[in-house]
Amino acid sequence: TRNQDVPTYAAVMKGELLQKGVPDERIILEEESVSTITEYKEAVKLWNEKQWTNIVFVSSNFHLPRARALLNHLEDFADNEEELASLTKFANSIRKGILTIQFLGSAEILSIRDERYKKLFAEVDASEGMQRRIEFEQKGVEQIASGTYDKRNLSKRIWENEV
Repeated sequence: TRNQDVPTYAAVMKGELLQKGVPDERIILEEESVSTITEYKEAVKLWNEKQWTNIVFVSSNFHLPRARALLNHLEDFADNEEELASLTKFANSIRKGILTIQFLGSAEILSIRDERYKKLFAEVDASEGMQRRIEFEQKGVEQIASGTYDKRNLSKRIWENEV
């Protein structure tokens, strides 16, 4: 649930981007999503509207394997026929090479900006809490690979040779 008195993560990120000099008109504020799957569904809506040919998803490094695996099965997460048609159109554009998808880890991006982030991320990655999070993410990838994720039958794939 959302607390209306607290800004969304997207609003906070927008503020940081504006402070770094990114022009407001270059920022698309997406505040509807609450999970990786709903983020993808909102991205599909934007792609359909903007007719992009390249999309880059940026996430925490530990989340990238599960994020990629979830996108690979995006069509399996359709909630109705209309949404399935939209997700299939998106997936087919990737399959045909019309749309290119890339995944980038935030740690690499930030480390390019400032070398101090490398040390910070190394410390965080070594922590017990992060190790538990990485295990949780890996279990998610394993569930996706076995088709048991989110009590859904995961049978459709964008990239056949991947999870």
